[in-house]
Amino acid sequence: MKHNTKKLIDERGQINDEMERLGKIVSEEGKEWTTEEERKFDDLAAKDTTLEKRIADLDSLNARKVQAVESVEEVAERTKLDPEQIKDKKDEYKRAYTSFLRGGNEGLTPEEKNLLVTAARAQTVTTTGGGYFIPTDLSNEIITSLVSFGGVREVAKILPTSTGNNIDYPTSNDTANKGVLISINTKASEGAFTLGTKQLNAYKFSSNSIIVPNELMQDSAFNIEQFVTQTLAERLARGTNEYYTGTGGKGTGSSQPQGIINGATQGKLSAASTTTTFSELLDLKSSVDPSYRANASWMMNDNSLNVIKKLSMTTANQSIWQAGIIGSAPATIDGQKYTINQDLDDMADNTRSWLYGDFSKFIIRDVAGMAIKRSNEVYMETDQVVFVGFMRTDSRLMDTTAVKYMRQIVT
Repeated sequence: MKHNTKKLIDERGQINDEMERLGKIVSEEGKEWTTEEERKFDDLAAKDTTLEKRIADLDSLNARKVQAVESVEEVAERTKLDPEQIKDKKDEYKRAYTSFLRGGNEGLTPEEKNLLVTAARAQTVTTTGGGYFIPTDLSNEIITSLVSFGGVREVAKILPTSTGNNIDYPTSNDTANKGVLISINTKASEGAFTLGTKQLNAYKFSSNSIIVPNELMQDSAFNIEQFVTQTLAERLARGTNEYYTGTGGKGTGSSQPQGIINGATQGKLSAASTTTTFSELLDLKSSVDPSYRANASWMMNDNSLNVIKKLSMTTANQSIWQAGIIGSAPATIDGQKYTINQDLDDMADNTRSWLYGDFSKFIIRDVAGMAIKRSNEVYMETDQVVFVGFMRTDSRLMDTTAVKYMRQIVT
């Protein structure tokens, strides 16, 4: 079933109309906001961002549903099986997986256990200690949630691999080279093209213990799949995004993923520590080579975006921020999309709060086969079941000139 976003889009339109009305008090009437008006604007801006993200999530989920259907058809064509047969096999695996979640290995029939073990081996996921491969449909939901609760993953290039061996990923920056005029019958000169490599590893992340009382496990109305999947996804999303971002001392790239902040270079130094201007954002944008700008976008946290919303609504004849509520048009800053990443710092002394560039040059490597383990013994005395999810991933910015950050000045 396709998720309908029309109601959410209409609600965003009403919110933006009210924000614009408040903005006119400053931009057209020349008055200052009262404390109540400013607080109201902040509340509206926060709701607008939440709705904007919700709409994007539903659009992403709709797209994944279409991809899932296309995937079944592709497999059917390759294997010469009927699409309904493939769907039945997926449903069969999902039922076995649900049986495992509710009753552990002891609750599985021999056929169900064989099905889970066979699939796990095909995905190179160990079954030691009762760990099994999460079904594709649920993995897709987890991936969607990873995007929803993360930030960097939304715009990075995702590189899925079937094994966890280290990968030497090719890198290059050819922006300094250009063609030249030569005479007829003249040999072309060799260009100074340099091809390098950066290594992608497979660092292991855990969801930590997800504890469920046995009373809930025995309640048929309790959707164990949804609960475990959502909890697993949210925890892994928050945990990995800290490293993908690179703030708070994480994402160093040494024995852990490299955060995009730590791979990017400085493009602008702000004139103030806790705010910015349209002019400074345009300077940051122009610091990125034009060859990267066609596919470029912005990244900041919600508080930093709110500063720009206020400037757009309260400054006459300037509209660097556009809500993007007509049809499926995205919200933009200076005509280009942006991503909210709550792991980026607020604007303060010496922080790197704004990013701009081609984020597809930032690679997130995922090792296929997200796995989950279950235990009745860990919390046996309190009659609780424990689940733990695992994923292996790494990240690195392959072209350090493709993304630039603005550093806030120290006052």
